[in-house]
Amino acid sequence: MLVGVGGLMATEAGVASAQTSTASVLYVASGGNDQNGSNTCTSPSAPCATVIQALSQAGSGATIYVTGTIDEPDTATITSPVTIIGTATPGGPAVIDDTAASGSSVVYVPNPVTANLDDLTLTGGSYSLGAGINIANSGATVNVTDSTISGNTAPNAGGGIYNYGTVDVTDSTISGNIGSNGAGGIYNNNGKVNITDSTISGNDAGSGSGGGTYNYGTVDVTDSTISGNTAGGRGGGIANVGPANVTDSTISGNTAAGGGGGIVNFFGSLDYGHSVFAGNSCVFIAAASDTGGNVTDPASSTCASGSEPTSLTAADLGPLAYNGGPTETIALLVPHTGTNPAIGAVTTGCTATDQRGMPRPTSGCDAGAYQTGTYTPTVAAAPASQSINPGATATVTATLDISGSAAPAGFPVDFSVTGGPDSGQSAAAVTTSSGTATFTVANVGASGTDVISVTSPVAPGASAPGVVTAAAPVEVVVGAPPAFRSAATAYFPWLGADTTFHIQVTGTPTPTVTLTGALPQGLSFDPANDTITGRAGLFALGSHDVTLSAANGTGAPAVQTLDIVIGFAPFVLAPPQATFTVGRPGDLRVLAFAYPTAAITETGTLPAGISLADNGNGTARLSGTPAAGSTGRYPITVTATNPFGASARRVTIDVNGPPPRRHGHRD
Repeated sequence: MLVGVGGLMATEAGVASAQTSTASVLYVASGGNDQNGSNTCTSPSAPCATVIQALSQAGSGATIYVTGTIDEPDTATITSPVTIIGTATPGGPAVIDDTAASGSSVVYVPNPVTANLDDLTLTGGSYSLGAGINIANSGATVNVTDSTISGNTAPNAGGGIYNYGTVDVTDSTISGNIGSNGAGGIYNNNGKVNITDSTISGNDAGSGSGGGTYNYGTVDVTDSTISGNTAGGRGGGIANVGPANVTDSTISGNTAAGGGGGIVNFFGSLDYGHSVFAGNSCVFIAAASDTGGNVTDPASSTCASGSEPTSLTAADLGPLAYNGGPTETIALLVPHTGTNPAIGAVTTGCTATDQRGMPRPTSGCDAGAYQTGTYTPTVAAAPASQSINPGATATVTATLDISGSAAPAGFPVDFSVTGGPDSGQSAAAVTTSSGTATFTVANVGASGTDVISVTSPVAPGASAPGVVTAAAPVEVVVGAPPAFRSAATAYFPWLGADTTFHIQVTGTPTPTVTLTGALPQGLSFDPANDTITGRAGLFALGSHDVTLSAANGTGAPAVQTLDIVIGFAPFVLAPPQATFTVGRPGDLRVLAFAYPTAAITETGTLPAGISLADNGNGTARLSGTPAAGSTGRYPITVTATNPFGASARRVTIDVNGPPPRRHGHRD
């Protein structure tokens, strides 16, 4: 059995020097850099690598934000008031892992200061007393909230926590710690321990007593679960020497080789009420005050002085599991017999909520840390739709309601991307005190629309057990920059029929198109349909430039100069017949009246030596010297073409033979 060692001050390796900085906000992250001890830790973009370094830079009352898993080479010693907060992921606190080769606590508090530890996991500690947290000053106060202390080993006692001051454990888990000579979870040495809405489970006291907690000071356990702890001595769940109070709690499945699997009260004062004792090797509560409303199973009652044996059986209790709330609990079930003696066992004095934060009735509530009841959960996600750039992230928020009220902190919410470029991404989160949980989608760089499903597993006692799904999934539109797909020139007939030009753009989400500049007479822009439409007026003939811009919030807007051409189809002027003579140059002019200027071509067989040349100004020349032997008639077609149409003219070319050769006469 452990005895009091009042005034004991543990000596730790690696105690940091006195803090002289005045930094008020500091940052620590996995992958950070202590830069040979010079990093000030004051920038989130340049965090330190260890909490030890941040503490050495912190001023009194500083806040240290911790992200990821931090490998601490020694003890993080707190010598002035500080708050250390984990900021890893929703429901996934940051980890401070003591990797020191020699024995050391994860956190050591030797001074009369207040330290707040929030959303952290403390693990890997190995020290004689208090391998996880060593509170070695009677004036020190440590507040542990929403945190886990697990996987620490004390060769002597207090695998999870050694307390000589005051420690408040709220919404937290103390599990899987070893105290080889006693107090696997918490060793309270003449201090004050408050355990509220928390779970003490799976701790081992080795050959000593107090698998979950050994109290040699004052301890209050409220709305908490003590389960699955073991001791080679006595008191698998709690070994008590000093004043202790256990209220609205569940003591289940604890074992002790020396007796008192649930609670052993050596010679201190112990009050217990509104609690469930089940599955313990032997409760062994001696010289204690039963304040009423307790329920035990027959096995647990065999060595409990003044206990209240009932017909409670293993079928009345669920396993230690996450049933909502930040910590594991043991649900009260309704077996096939239809009754559970713990349900409604407390007639008066009910607390407002159970361990999970679920409301209790004002009277007739359940014994233990878990309150049954029929409730209707709903989950909704927001925003319904949002847009991000490729490669960016988007945050989705889910809100879980229980019978119209915000769910307590710690209820599970599952997110899953079921469609889109980031399909397959998922996360399990938990609600905050406002009943909300968040999920971050990290886009892989591709555009499209992610469809995100939001669900919440429902704990026993719900009116609709199973899974609750949000009524509508949310969408994250991963944008693609805007671009114009339509031509940079639009043609409208002069004094012709009403005509429409469709401006076509690509991009996600759909871009908005704006037009600046003066449109030709008779035309108008419709931004709802991205069209330019109308009948070009008398004075509109010509070319007119306007500027188009397309924007969708992704990347830079696309800009295009649109040339609006008001014109008419060509009319060809050319003689129907032209005569050329072999060996003599000839020329025929062709005129195409059009806007814009028409291109002039010919089809048919031209005489050898004759060709058509388009001058590029609406005129052409059919010219050349017919070659010998090309006498004859040549029908061809001359065609003028522009964007508004074409006009053809048939021309017949006659090639005469060479003139007769003149000979001289002799008289």
